[in-house]
Amino acid sequence: MKVKDYMITQQENQEFYEGHLPNGNAVQKHSAGDLYPVIMVAKGKPNELQYGYSYAGYVDYYSNQEDALQMAKRVKQSYDTFGAEAARELMKDLSQGVKLYG
Repeated sequence: MKVKDYMITQQENQEFYEGHLPNGNAVQKHSAGDLYPVIMVAKGKPNELQYGYSYAGYVDYYSNQEDALQMAKRVKQSYDTFGAEAARELMKDLSQGVKLYG
């Protein structure tokens, strides 16, 4: 990529930049969807992907995207209804203690 092309690409990317979430959060607004703070993840080879969701450092994977999305919505509902600690405990139980990192 030439420098000129890179500069044009950077300018186009900045048009979508919306800043970060409030209170010093490192997450950028355009990355935080309706499920936030629950996030969707995927791992594996392109034709063998496992889909998952993560919250509070825990992760749970499924063989299809729809099942992962439904469970992510369940954790998000717990977060919205009962708060962060209840959602963390639910996520820990659902993931059987499996951490996203480590």
